[in-house]
Amino acid sequence: MKDSKIAVIDLGTNTFHLLIVDVQEFKLNFSHLYKERQYVFLGENGVETISDKAIERGFDVLVSFKKIIDTFGVDSIYAFGTEALRKASNSESFVKKVKEEIGFEIQVISGDKEAQLISKGISWLDPLKGYNLIMDIGGGSVEFIIVVDGKVTWFKSYAIGISVLFNLFHKIDPMPTLSIKAMYQHLEKELATLFDELDKYHYNLIGASGTFDVIQMKRKGIHLNPIDWAMFGNLLNKSQEATLEERLAFSQLPKQRAKYIVVALLLINFVKNKINIDSSFASPFAMKEGVIHANLD
Repeated sequence: MKDSKIAVIDLGTNTFHLLIVDVQEFKLNFSHLYKERQYVFLGENGVETISDKAIERGFDVLVSFKKIIDTFGVDSIYAFGTEALRKASNSESFVKKVKEEIGFEIQVISGDKEAQLISKGISWLDPLKGYNLIMDIGGGSVEFIIVVDGKVTWFKSYAIGISVLFNLFHKIDPMPTLSIKAMYQHLEKELATLFDELDKYHYNLIGASGTFDVIQMKRKGIHLNPIDWAMFGNLLNKSQEATLEERLAFSQLPKQRAKYIVVALLLINFVKNKINIDSSFASPFAMKEGVIHANLD
């Protein structure tokens, strides 16, 4: 028998997410019992080692998640770790501490598994006819998935998340032109296999997570929402010229995104200019919803 109530915890490089649903109710109308996002920034110093302060922040957030989960009487808890927990030399000790002291069994999944779950979540909203490129931006990695007429034909996870790019290239604020050029050269090399795959066709670009939440048009219901490229261009130009203090004051930008927004927007801009786009959307669903979808299979 399938679970009735489940909690999904996404332990990302920058953010931890908690989603609690009654599975059948979510299947009917996408209603959730509880949803929360906390900025933890495990990768603030890179993904090679998680700092003691970041571990403490992450642990405290999971303690708070446990208290919330206990109030809902869930049947199962699914906790997934992504790039920071895949790469960090001390991730095993964090995972062990969480299991022993909180009781969460964290599954550290591969980039390929992450990409599959992201695709499963987004395809719940739309059958994805034609040629589609899903781009999911995380702190440690970025997942790209090609979906043709509803079928995943290719996917790959790249270690070019915004924390990684920030630590490599955004060392001076505002970010110098030479640093932007160096970042683009790095992306050209890192994403060569992606661009080889995308060479033949025009694609619908579907952005999931992170920065795509900021640049989409006003959300009306739970579905794919058009990306506002005019807003994107204005925010990119404005952010590139600003200091962190100035970006923190941007009314359209959540304060937690101000530090990394420049490299995030530059990353999207680079990909946008390298491929042939027919249309573009932002998805409110990604990996967490893919986990729920998988629970129904």
